[in-house]
Amino acid sequence: MSELSCEQLEAEGALRGLRLPPIARTTQMQGHASTRRFYRLTTPGNTTAVLVTYPVELAAEGVERYVRTTEWCRRADIAVPRIYQVGERSILVQDGGDRLLDSIPAEAGRRLYDQAGEIMARVWRAGRRHGAANEGWALDRARFEFEFGYLESHAFGTWLENAGDARLRAELYVAVASRLAELPTVMCHRDFHSRNLAVHGERLLVVGYQDLMWGPVFYDPVSLLLDNYVDVADEITASVLRGLVADGPLHNTVDSSLAVPDWPLGLGSADRQAFVLTALQRSLKALGTFGYQVAVAGNDGFAAYVPRTCRHIDRCLASLGLEQFRPGLAALDRFMA
Repeated sequence: MSELSCEQLEAEGALRGLRLPPIARTTQMQGHASTRRFYRLTTPGNTTAVLVTYPVELAAEGVERYVRTTEWCRRADIAVPRIYQVGERSILVQDGGDRLLDSIPAEAGRRLYDQAGEIMARVWRAGRRHGAANEGWALDRARFEFEFGYLESHAFGTWLENAGDARLRAELYVAVASRLAELPTVMCHRDFHSRNLAVHGERLLVVGYQDLMWGPVFYDPVSLLLDNYVDVADEITASVLRGLVADGPLHNTVDSSLAVPDWPLGLGSADRQAFVLTALQRSLKALGTFGYQVAVAGNDGFAAYVPRTCRHIDRCLASLGLEQFRPGLAALDRFMA
């Protein structure tokens, strides 16, 4: 974290439309893969809040979407930070603290992961009841193709120097995007991982929810349980998944052109296949994000998460019988030692 003054934020126009109390300390919060900036504001009485600021060109739509999706989550009984004030470029919100799910020891984390599973199910139900949080937004084939293009540009094209057979990668992207787009959809947080779940007392406080959209039914479970930031124990994964499919399987048809994975535990064969296919796309998407952060944004710390992401990709390819595409991803070998 780095210290700065409210005068600097005011000079940038970030405080326009807000009426802040006296602030004793302003600290920029680091480590976010976002165009937004986050600042912890501390009053002389030592109370805190978080200021979320948007780039000028994204501010109007971004602020409106944050407010809209916060209200959607409140209606769905999902615990999210309270909004204190809304400005032209910034929003002042409740401080969820620095204790995130990825920092919790395994045994204590078991209960919290089960709670996270309940939150996912609540998001699904709210989508059926209330409709879209962001009208027209979806993790559909067009979105998957965009994300694969982003991966090519910012990971393979820049950082990884196009190592591997680009033709095979292109074939893999088509195969994954077309199959994934055929799966049933639900409302998704879209980035439901351990760093977007703050441990606030005895409950989880969900952050990073502004991109809520329709997507494949296992998208959020994959984001949480095959996390690119932390390893999740098999027994925790099985427990969460059993809760999600308690009323029966979510997929009933096995794609005969793919192998049926023997993982994760807690799912039937069609659900396992859908889970791992979703995990493959999500892991490739994450590699694109990390590539951008390292090669373009200069945030070298994200490179630490690439080996885990590469292991996820390798495991998914093998489990689905898609090893023929692995030469297209030869650039990943440098992270697999």
